[in-house]
Amino acid sequence: MRKRMRSSSYLKDDDISFDIKDAPGPYAILRGKADPSTIELAASIVAYHTKLRDKDSVRVDHWKGRSKEIITINITPAKAEIAEHLRI
Repeated sequence: MRKRMRSSSYLKDDDISFDIKDAPGPYAILRGKADPSTIELAASIVAYHTKLRDKDSVRVDHWKGRSKEIITINITPAKAEIAEHLRI
C-alpha cells in the first residue's frame, strides 16, 4: 500500500503519511506542516488503531509528501482517552 499511497496525486508537499511497519493497520495523513511532537502524537494515534495497541512499542513509518525517504519511529500507542478525544 505504501508505494501506491506515496504516489497518490492528492498528497500535498507538506502532508505527512503514516503506516504501521510490521503489522496490518491504518494509513493516515497529517495535513500541513508539523513539528516533531505533532508527528509523534499522530504516530501514536495510528498505533492505537491496531491490534498492537497493548504493546509497549510499535514501529510506525512516516514520510513527507511523495518522498521516497521513509522514517521509522518506535512509538508507544496512544492511550484510549487521547485517541478518542482527538478523533475526527
